[in-house]
Amino acid sequence: MIAFIATAVHLTTLDEAGILKPFNIVISLAIMAALGWRAFTLVREDAAYIFTPALWFRAATLVYFGFGNIVPYIVGWEVEAYLRYVFDFTDHELLKLNLIILVGILSVLSLEVAFARSFQSMFERMPSLRPPARGQGLWSTCLALLILGGLFRYLVILPQLVGAQTAIVPGVFGYLGYLFYAGLFLLLLYSLRTGGRKAALSISLVAFEIVICLCSFAKTHLLLTSMIVWLAFLHDRMSLRRLVIGSISLVLVYISMIPLVDYGRVQMLTIYGSLNGANLGTRLGFVTDFFTNPAPAAAVDTAPRMDRTLNRLSYANVSTYLINAYDGGVPGETYGAAVTVLVPRIIWRDKPNISNQGIELTQLIYGFDTSSTGSGVFSEAYWNYGWMGLMLGMAFYGILISFLTQLSLVVMRREIWIFVPVVFAGVQFGTRVDGRMSVDVVGSFGIIIVLFLSLIAASRLTSDSSRRAVMPGTPDLSR
Repeated sequence: MIAFIATAVHLTTLDEAGILKPFNIVISLAIMAALGWRAFTLVREDAAYIFTPALWFRAATLVYFGFGNIVPYIVGWEVEAYLRYVFDFTDHELLKLNLIILVGILSVLSLEVAFARSFQSMFERMPSLRPPARGQGLWSTCLALLILGGLFRYLVILPQLVGAQTAIVPGVFGYLGYLFYAGLFLLLLYSLRTGGRKAALSISLVAFEIVICLCSFAKTHLLLTSMIVWLAFLHDRMSLRRLVIGSISLVLVYISMIPLVDYGRVQMLTIYGSLNGANLGTRLGFVTDFFTNPAPAAAVDTAPRMDRTLNRLSYANVSTYLINAYDGGVPGETYGAAVTVLVPRIIWRDKPNISNQGIELTQLIYGFDTSSTGSGVFSEAYWNYGWMGLMLGMAFYGILISFLTQLSLVVMRREIWIFVPVVFAGVQFGTRVDGRMSVDVVGSFGIIIVLFLSLIAASRLTSDSSRRAVMPGTPDLSR
């Protein structure tokens, strides 16, 4: 990567465009190869790495900023025209984006590795993370997480997704939904280890959750549900076959979901004038129409379906737009919200909605505000403070990834089930390389810490209760 950086710096001074296109492709392929190989070797060394932000940062960067920067060179003219409609970037500008990505990756991974041993030692000594008896509390923890998480998932988060609830809710409520996903993971794991009726219950819950995700046109939640099924099988027994089949399945889920999301959103905008307003029954009708009547679905976009899918993987246009804005003397101001996002809404009643940054970026680029546009953490850092902002911002991101990675490794190696929600929140944290610093890095990390501390308190409370329940003179089996 350092060699590529040196070469890229030299090429940015040249005007020979003919060499830039193949070099851009080579850089992207090198990013994919380096990150992909290291992700594979991490899992081969220790299967618990499949649950870490360090691995999912590599995977997400590989997809969005490795393969994603090749997309403009391989799609058809319709999608290429759309990409360039946002910003008609040149090969020189794409080369600078690749240079920024290389520097950003090095900054993240250098700090992630540098702090790993310190965080590992800290978590291994924490009393709350002491290894329990194997399998202890699996079923009871599963039930508690499913019930509590399900209440937040279906009474708070789902109404927000379908537009039935438009009031701004604290960001921590969204992360409480990970309690449900953690419970679903434990239910699947328990079913794989014991079999019986629990298997039917787990299959029914997964099927129901998939239907809900389809109706809410939430591809992130569908991917997360699919990922949980895959991770449960991997944690039960790691094998290369399960790893490969699961990876291919996730790709297929993503490819098949994007056209449905596009169709559903077009229907919503056409009928309701916004992405809100339709109940679940109406949305289920849209899903049924998409799969049973291909003509309306094909009318949404005349571009090949695969090209439309690949378009969603590329941030080359938005990223180069932001880089060009900074170089043109119009820096961003999104980093200023990083402190604001840490103040709880219960304290600051009139706190601005930081999540609107994506909508504001859509307004800036496209001129409308009916969707949210992602920028990616690399270009956003440069847009705010240039090269220094890139290196410092990504170094900070790397430290946080290292912290959550070592926490996840201790939890999954020791199978301390009550902290599994933190593990899945960490996985999501690692994948949000396509997000924004204030919301997806600083805000998410703050909420994860609150969730972690809350689970520590809950674990101590239940531990104290179980000890008090032991009668005098009776051996305490919880020890």
